[in-house]
Amino acid sequence: GAAVTAHQGAGVLASAALGAVVIRLDSVLDGLDQHKPPSPTPTPTTTPADTTTPNPTPQRPQPLTDADWQQAADALGIDVASLRAVVEVESPKGAFLPDGRPTILFEAHQFSRRTGRIYDQSHPNISSRTWNRRLYAGGSGEYPRLDAAIAHNRDAALQAASWGRFQIMGFNYRRAGYANVEDFVTAMRSSERGQLDAFSS
Repeated sequence: GAAVTAHQGAGVLASAALGAVVIRLDSVLDGLDQHKPPSPTPTPTTTPADTTTPNPTPQRPQPLTDADWQQAADALGIDVASLRAVVEVESPKGAFLPDGRPTILFEAHQFSRRTGRIYDQSHPNISSRTWNRRLYAGGSGEYPRLDAAIAHNRDAALQAASWGRFQIMGFNYRRAGYANVEDFVTAMRSSERGQLDAFSS
């Protein structure tokens, strides 16, 4: 009866959480390629995304509608309640900063892994062999860290940040439906609906 229903509900939520959070939980890969050579900074094949310029006239993002949530839930094969529950736990900070830029977290361990660890000693604030919570600046303070990383390897830097309300890691740009990380970042800047579409892709 009630116990079975509760168990089934928990199973649905756990399944939703697994499918959504896997896009964010990647640190187990850090030990697999410690000897990987640094990747060269590629020549962009598309217009580089504007990653750091504040919106000169920031506006409150258009909130997601019930129809938006339903469409995303259908695409993921889960119910809306489960999707909302996962999002509230995983992404409580919102989609955009007050200045109109998307919310980000720059992950130093991901930048380190994608650049062959070559900046760990010289730039420990942006490149770290292991995850370190103390490196986070939070809010708009994450953008100077991203800028510093971009100055060394733009592609690796964009892939090493998590973007928007759903905190999708940049290196998941293909899973989010984009051909390259530049187009992915442009979409993250566009709207909350753009972020939701990437999350549910």
